[in-house]
Amino acid sequence: MWLSLWKVVLFYLLLTSIAPNLLRSRMGRRTIGLLILNAIPVISFASYWSLGRNCERFFPLYPLLFLSLSCSLCSRRTLSTHKVLGPLFIVAAAITDVSVMAKQVLRHHEEAVAARVSELQQAHRAKGPSAPGNGNSSR
Repeated sequence: MWLSLWKVVLFYLLLTSIAPNLLRSRMGRRTIGLLILNAIPVISFASYWSLGRNCERFFPLYPLLFLSLSCSLCSRRTLSTHKVLGPLFIVAAAITDVSVMAKQVLRHHEEAVAARVSELQQAHRAKGPSAPGNGNSSR
C-alpha cells in the first residue's frame, strides 16, 4: 500500500521536475513551449469531452510529454535530483507491479471470482426458470 503511494508521489515529483530542467536551456524552452501548445487543445478537448475517466483522451499529449522528459534528462544542465527521480520511479513501479501480479495474488482473486460466480449460479437455480411474460425473461 505504502509503496503504491510512493509510486504516485514519485511520478508527480518527476513530472514537476521536468519544467525547471527544461527552462534551463534554449532547447528545453522550445520543447516546453511546444508541449504547452500541444497541451492547450488536448486538455480543453478532454475537459469538454468529460466522459468519466477516459485516459485515451490524453493520448495526443504523450509523445510531447515523453519528448520533454527525454530533453530534460539529456540536458547537460539537468539537476541531479531529476536524474535520481526517474530511476526511483521505475524501481517503485516495478516493485508494486510485480507484487500485484504475483501468482498467489492472482490465484486469490481468481478463487474469489469463482466463488462469487458459484453463489450467483446457485441463487439463479434456486430462483427457478422465469415464466414468459413476467419481465424476467431475456430475449
